[in-house]
Amino acid sequence: MKVVADLLTSSEQRPTLGDNFRVEAKIVVWETNAAVKVPPGALFRQGDQWTAFVVVEARAQLQPVRIGRASASEVQVFDGLKDGEQVILYPGSRVHAGQRVKPIKI
Repeated sequence: MKVVADLLTSSEQRPTLGDNFRVEAKIVVWETNAAVKVPPGALFRQGDQWTAFVVVEARAQLQPVRIGRASASEVQVFDGLKDGEQVILYPGSRVHAGQRVKPIKI
């Protein structure tokens, strides 16, 4: 995505604006009021299916999910997870379904 910013006032109207000024912008390309979201590090592929590990009664449970929109910091989950469920971030190859896990706060 390319964004072009243009100053609309004349240079006489902004005498304190000097070299090396910057413009900070937040561009919203999509939003919703209700979505289940997880960090991308909680999701991984298992065959052609997206999957996450959720914590159920102190054990890792493999949960297939259907995802929607994604950014660098969060992924929308349509099906497979409920709001508030604990997921395991970056499970790697050391976490297996049914394994006892201990949640930590990060």
